[in-house]
Amino acid sequence: MKSDAAQWSLSSVRFRDAANGWIVGFGGTILRSRDGGATWAALPSPAKTWLSAIAFDDKNRGWIAADNSILVSEDGGESWKSIPVADMIFVSQLVPVNGSFWAIGQLGVLKQTGGLQWKRLANLVVDDPSKDTGASPTSTAGKPN
Repeated sequence: MKSDAAQWSLSSVRFRDAANGWIVGFGGTILRSRDGGATWAALPSPAKTWLSAIAFDDKNRGWIAADNSILVSEDGGESWKSIPVADMIFVSQLVPVNGSFWAIGQLGVLKQTGGLQWKRLANLVVDDPSKDTGASPTSTAGKPN
């Protein structure tokens, strides 16, 4: 694939049929093809971060995984808007599960709960480095009793 619109690394490609496809990638890149991938045009993106996965549901909505948000298209992939994620989980995958999606990131999992709503299901790390106070545990190694 060659396109002047693709200036950075590309992460995920999704074709809904033989003609209509999308590619997402670094810097908020969203590319759209209407001719089976022969040509690609850039679409406006509400996010300027890494876009790592793209999927479509059975209601013709498009979903894109981003670091601190999930992008949605309610017009079949023609335009996109951002749905902020409450906690920074670095969403990188969209997985269909029983008619909805789960968004999986480095630090947690979100589940689509209906429409455009998402609920956090789990943390994937026990220790949250953003809550560290900078204090370290006191070591007793080498100290006399």
